[in-house]
Amino acid sequence: MSTLLFQFSERIRSLLAAAVLPDIADWKLEIEHERKLERYYVAEAVEQARSVVSLSARITLYVDRTETDGTRVRGIATATLYPAHSDEELLAILQRTTAAARISKNPWFDLVEPDARQASSAYPLEQLERAASEAAAINVDNMMDAAASALFAPARSASSPLVRINSLELFTSSVHHALLNSRGLCCTSCTPKCSTEFVTEARHGSNIVELFDALSCSAIDRERLSKATATRLSQVLDRLQARPLPHVVQLPVIFSGREAEDLFGWFFGITRTNLVYSKASPYVEGTHIQGDRQGNILNSRMQAGREMKPDLLTLYAEPVLAGLPQSRSYDSDGFPLGRTLVIEKGVVKALTGPVRHADWLGVPRHGEFQLFSVEPGSATAKAMCSVPHLRPVVFSDFSVSPLTGDFGAEIRLAYLYDGTDTFAVTGGSLSGSLPQLQHTMRWSMERTIKSRSLSPELLMLEGVSITPAGE
Repeated sequence: MSTLLFQFSERIRSLLAAAVLPDIADWKLEIEHERKLERYYVAEAVEQARSVVSLSARITLYVDRTETDGTRVRGIATATLYPAHSDEELLAILQRTTAAARISKNPWFDLVEPDARQASSAYPLEQLERAASEAAAINVDNMMDAAASALFAPARSASSPLVRINSLELFTSSVHHALLNSRGLCCTSCTPKCSTEFVTEARHGSNIVELFDALSCSAIDRERLSKATATRLSQVLDRLQARPLPHVVQLPVIFSGREAEDLFGWFFGITRTNLVYSKASPYVEGTHIQGDRQGNILNSRMQAGREMKPDLLTLYAEPVLAGLPQSRSYDSDGFPLGRTLVIEKGVVKALTGPVRHADWLGVPRHGEFQLFSVEPGSATAKAMCSVPHLRPVVFSDFSVSPLTGDFGAEIRLAYLYDGTDTFAVTGGSLSGSLPQLQHTMRWSMERTIKSRSLSPELLMLEGVSITPAGE
């Protein structure tokens, strides 16, 4: 694997040095080599299985020029390259990419420089070989068998004959990634990855309902995989028996799973350098992100005769979270990542995102993160669920606007607690705006690993608009 990476990168480097491309000031090259197994099940029967090996590269070219007023600008363009391309084809792609970079115009910024150790080393074949050796040691066949066993275990022991896994897609892979640039930077990683998508089914006579779910992890976590299918098998049976969502007034909504993560993730996203630079986000360093328009910290409120204090958000950008395949010690520019405090008790402490936008803003570079964590809340999940509430668990298509924080979706399955009993309900929809409702936020002490975060298991919002079924 390392030989392929090295040979391909050398081909590209040689072409970049050709005299026909003299105006390239800098370049960045990302190469990814992946070995992936795929299986497609109907019920528990394997319908299709295949093995895929891929090698591809993304080249980013930078062309500098000086404007008539003396301002230095930098053009940027990116293209995808494959080893099956001939040298003539690769050169033609590079020429087109250079032409595109010439007409691009951005404020000038510098590339990430290698640290002292990298700068003093030879071209990093040894580093590529080491990462490739680690990637080759990942046994994707064993991962596939272990994941399938864990996912199907709850269906085999299901307490109701009415439910089953209708279909399941399973992917396991070993990914070797390398990033190099014209300044001598070399970053490598090797990652195991398992991802699955599945549909659970419940039927009674001619009445059939289905629920979909998906998850990914960096190693085989049997408990997490089994819990995913067990939860959906339980929920799809409840969906079969659910009643229409009735009229509810001033009822708190408790989010969990991916939806809770997406709501927390809005705060993570809105503090990115690129959004602040483009003025799509007002949340600069020092902003009270959970304050009123004057920037005051939120006050306590009353609910049912009790004083309720909102939880104040403390959020970290994380380079690595155990079990998540997006974990990486460097970002897409090769900038080294370290755990970074982004929001502390509702106040923005740092902006993360592409380093070029940090430079343009004149703020410290922290890099671009894929993962985040949220500190625990003030109440246990049990205490949060002890008051009347609506807890939706399956939506048709839950979405949060990355700019406005508006959210909404149709409800496929929710649990309604009226203070005495809990009922499975379906239908209807909900909507709201995080900037308007963030002063009501409370979340659980308990945290779980989700798709891109370590964040509280439950998130409660008050004032969410709930539309009953049939309206």
